[in-house]
Parts: sequence; structure tokens; C-alpha cells
Amino acid sequence: MATVAAVIENIRQELSDEYNTRWNNAQLIRFISQAVNRAQHVGRRNNLQFLKDKADLVFAPGEFSKPLPDGFLTDIGLWDLKTKAKVSKASEEEWEGSASPQEASQYMLEGSNLVIQSVPASEITLRLRYFKGCDLDTLKQDGAEMPWGGLLDEMILEYASLRARKIDRDESSADLELLKDIENNILSTYGTQSVRVVKGKGWMG
Repeated sequence: MATVAAVIENIRQELSDEYNTRWNNAQLIRFISQAVNRAQHVGRRNNLQFLKDKADLVFAPGEFSKPLPDGFLTDIGLWDLKTKAKVSKASEEEWEGSASPQEASQYMLEGSNLVIQSVPASEITLRLRYFKGCDLDTLKQDGAEMPWGGLLDEMILEYASLRARKIDRDESSADLELLKDIENNILSTYGTQSVRVVKGKGWMG
């Protein structure tokens, strides 16, 4: 898996800027962050497998809240590993209107936590499947690694390099075309791994 620093070095080679005379690291990280941010939303919108993850949440008796996993973007579903039943995601109206819900029969996301209703009388394990994104601030840290095991490193590198060239040539209006190109590359490479691929409207849709 490549580090962000290694990707920046490769971008500089693409731009013939090995001596850091045109672009500083903060500018190139911004281009990388733009590509990562758009990639994670394309992946979620099109149900791409590389963006999916799971976490088993163990609730002790009386416990009703667990912090969401690192990198959590949005939930796919929650299942009780013992009964194999899917736990229903409740709206605010359903949650507040439940007079006497069955144990761990509903869940909601509240801030950075997952909460269940009602509290279990004995230990239960619930499996959360979710889309995993990237905390863009982590890309700025020393020794930071590229997200998703490096699957999109080449596409991100290509976008960042082209973005820099377009700015140098004052062609900012062509940014939408670049975004569409990288989206098409992601879908053509990883779309076949998905159970169901939903055609989106593009980066800006």
C-alpha cells in the first residue's frame, strides 16, 4: 500500500516538478483529497464492493450504544448474529413512538454512535455492514497511507496530475470532464464486483 508521500512524489514526476518549484505538498494533497472525496461518494452511490466493510458490535446486558467504526460513511444494514434476523432501522417518529419494542429490534444513528432499542438482557452481537470512507484530514498526517488498500492510487494520481496541469493552463472549466473521466474509470474497473450497480448522474449529480 502506497503512502500519500509516495503518491505525491509520483505526481511530481508526472509534472516534472521533482524539485518542488511549482507545487507545494499542501496543494497536491488538496488535489488528492478532492479525488478521494469524490471517489468515496461514487463508490457508495454505485454500491461498489471495495468501499464496503463490516464490524461486529458486542452489546453487554443493559448496554444500548456503541461508537461507529473508524471511517464509517453510511450504513448498509445491521444483523443479529445469533438469530440471523435483520435489525430494523427506525426513523425518529418510529423510535419515539415505540411503546414497548422487542429487545434490540430497532436501531438508529445518533451522531457518532449506533443505538439500539430496547437494551438487551443478555450479551448480543450485532453485525454492522457499512460503506467505509476516508477521513480527509488523515491524508495530511506524516506517514499517512492511501485509502482502500491502494486500489485507486493510480486513478487518484492521474486526476491530481491532470488537475494541476489544468490550473497551470487556466483551464478550470475542464474540471468536470476530469471528474467524469475518473468516475468512469472507477466504474469500469470495479463496477463488475458489485452485486448491483446503479448508474449515477456523475460527480456533480
